[in-house]
Amino acid sequence: MGTGKVGNFGKTKGERVTKHGDERLKERSFSTKDIKDTKNTSNTKKQADGAKVYIKELENGKYNVIIEGEKGIITALKNISQKALDRLSKNYKWR
Repeated sequence: MGTGKVGNFGKTKGERVTKHGDERLKERSFSTKDIKDTKNTSNTKKQADGAKVYIKELENGKYNVIIEGEKGIITALKNISQKALDRLSKNYKWR
């Protein structure tokens, strides 16, 4: 995970992003503001592999999530439900 090309891709100005992370940010229409807002949260977790998980609750009861490792943003999820968030937390051992 996170072993792809690292750089500033698309709308990720100022962020380190893996190739996979860039693809996910684009396909899920994350803007620079979305990235900044999601990472500017006090709700953070650590994944079992050491990656940092940023969880931003949205007004509609949904969540945006960014997972960032040593090489930058690895993946991002937009407008996911509480149930999906709980499953991810369990599967990836967020603590």
